[in-house]
Amino acid sequence: MKNGNNFEFSPFFEEQGREMFINRDNAPVDTRNDSDSGFSSGSFLGVTFSSKRYRLAFILLSVIFLTLLFQSFKLQILKGDYYASLADNNRIRTNILLAKRGEIYDRNGVLLAGNVASFDGILSPSKLPSDESGRDGVLQKISDLTSVPKAEIDSLMLEYSDSRNENIILTKELSYESALLAAIQSAELPGFIVDSGTKRLYATDIAKSLSHVLGYVSSISLDEFNDMKTSGYLRTDTIGKQGLEKYYETILRGKYGKKSIEINAFNEEKTILVEEKPVHGANIILSIDTELQSEIEKILDKRIGKGGPQKQSVIALDPNTGNLLALISRPSFDSNSFTKRMNELEYKIYTEDENKPMFPRAILGEFPPGSTFKPIVASAALAEGIINEWTSISSVGGIAVSKWFFPDWKSGGHGPTNVKKAISESVNTFFYYIGGGYESFNGLGVSKISEYAKKFGLGSLTGIDLPNESSGFIPSEEWKMKEKNEQWYIGDTYHYAIGQGDILVTPLQIANATAVIANGGTLYKPRLVERISGPDYNEEILPIATNEKIISNKILQIIKEGMRQTVVSGSAQMLNSLVKPVAGKTGTAEWSSEKLPHAWFTSFGPYNEPEIVVTVLVEEAGEGSSVAVPIAYDIYSWWFENRSE
Repeated sequence: MKNGNNFEFSPFFEEQGREMFINRDNAPVDTRNDSDSGFSSGSFLGVTFSSKRYRLAFILLSVIFLTLLFQSFKLQILKGDYYASLADNNRIRTNILLAKRGEIYDRNGVLLAGNVASFDGILSPSKLPSDESGRDGVLQKISDLTSVPKAEIDSLMLEYSDSRNENIILTKELSYESALLAAIQSAELPGFIVDSGTKRLYATDIAKSLSHVLGYVSSISLDEFNDMKTSGYLRTDTIGKQGLEKYYETILRGKYGKKSIEINAFNEEKTILVEEKPVHGANIILSIDTELQSEIEKILDKRIGKGGPQKQSVIALDPNTGNLLALISRPSFDSNSFTKRMNELEYKIYTEDENKPMFPRAILGEFPPGSTFKPIVASAALAEGIINEWTSISSVGGIAVSKWFFPDWKSGGHGPTNVKKAISESVNTFFYYIGGGYESFNGLGVSKISEYAKKFGLGSLTGIDLPNESSGFIPSEEWKMKEKNEQWYIGDTYHYAIGQGDILVTPLQIANATAVIANGGTLYKPRLVERISGPDYNEEILPIATNEKIISNKILQIIKEGMRQTVVSGSAQMLNSLVKPVAGKTGTAEWSSEKLPHAWFTSFGPYNEPEIVVTVLVEEAGEGSSVAVPIAYDIYSWWFENRSE
């Protein structure tokens, strides 16, 4: 609608049903009664609103105000600490300060496991390009530079997907040239960092068999991380996986520190707010004599060679303390292979070898002890009064029980035999009698044999400071009925008494039991570590006796004399030419009807003042007297020339 002055009125006014006109000042005027509008007639310029619209506007503004007020309360009061923390995280960077891993030395100060400088190739997933094609392109360049396959990098990123803010160590073997190239191409490699670090280096060039003692460190697995993260471990950590590295992980690792740094908007470091210095790991000093360990390897190579049986265990220990002087499981592996990323072929060489080079057979292998068990049975018979030093039993080649015949190893037998002769010539008939009894002669029985076997440490863990030790096995009548649903027969006892049948031992257990005879009746916990030295540790590891006065000295003297006769006139006469007297016991342990028996020899020397126990096991090798004894001879020859006082 238009008036004379060419003004066009808005339909808005028409819709409100208001009469509008233009006064002389060309201002629209509401013609409603002043009392209705609340204003003087002709005094209001603009449009009026109804009270309903006022209320709606007020409610709307109130809701907005209250919402803003609530959000302000929520942000500042309810979640104030949370958002303050987020702000601090954006302003403060916390760096983890790694501790230097402790080193491992032998008894003479030879470094066996140390840290050497390295270039680490590190992937920072959070800094990679966000687009898939760009990210794949960078990862391929990183793969080419580090020689880590792209598929392996992808797999690692997937594995670390829950820890995107943590870096991934791709390699600790980055060459100087590759590190330099990475620095030059840094703009093309977002998310890739080259850092100076350290890697573990093992002295396996001295003696490869040290790998079973030392173990190795490697990257923590996802399962291990989940178990250990509450103890301060990082997803990128390396940890001890086997051997001493695993057993003493906490001591060797030390304690990480941290440094909190204030940063500005340009990600530049401004101020160190808090710094907690790391506590470096402690060094451990072993009782192992590396030169002896190396010499034993050479002796094994000379006596057996590459074409002979390769599964070998040798233990040398101090019978007066339980400290290990040498611990050898062969074949072995190289610990250094595991400090870097191993390819599939390298891994298969270790895992698919039928001789099991990763298997620490000296402490984990279980074998029938054969005749090395006889001194323990003889000790039990003397202690229980079954026999005395002069009790004589006639060996005529074996004994018969009903239709079963239990033979001596010597055709025609050994003639009249007392306990010393029985040990020195390994007379089976004597041990059939004292073990199971025969006719009117009462023997020990299975329970008593087991009782004394346990006193000498068989059937239980020795407590050596290495992981994954085996306890061996001591049979019983109850066990046979439960597991085989068979009763225990007299023949089972006869076999048990000569170290055959179901009994199983580890080479370390036989060495430790031999030490009991050598030292006069004390069973020690065998140990590898003599001393711990570091910021939080300075400790000498003292000998730990787990059982004392197992057998009287008088009885043990009889057993020693029998073992001495083994060398003088029995099955180990080769050792009689040594410069100092030794004593020992051979063993030939049958375990298969199709394969050669295991060759055993366990011994101590010098005879009158023992300072070393030597136990040798060569699996599937034949007679202990012809295979294991010559190895022991060479070991004693070297020891008496180079170590014995």
